[in-house]
Amino acid sequence: MDAGRITQPLDGALIARLGRAERDADIHVGTSPKEAAAKFEALFATLLVKEMRKALPDGFFGSEADGDIYAGWLDQHLGQAIAKRGDLHLAPMVERSLEHELGSNGRELESNGGGA
Repeated sequence: MDAGRITQPLDGALIARLGRAERDADIHVGTSPKEAAAKFEALFATLLVKEMRKALPDGFFGSEADGDIYAGWLDQHLGQAIAKRGDLHLAPMVERSLEHELGSNGRELESNGGGA
């Protein structure tokens, strides 16, 4: 992965993918900061695994459609395992940030209407 790609500004396609990722992570109204942080860490770890796997020449499962399915399952399961172990240490930081953002009045996470 080219480090220069990371510093580029967000474009419309990336913002749309992030919106889809939020929906895929099932973060919605009523989700506690702790649950949202755990789901975010799992999603982030899954995306990391997916990007790292892309660096392989032909992937583990080949380039056919069924290989994409198996690779997606691998990405998801490895990402969830990494997040469950807490190896990235993201969830506690995200949880604190969400709690700070929501304040002490006990509000729950608010939805942006699903648009992205």
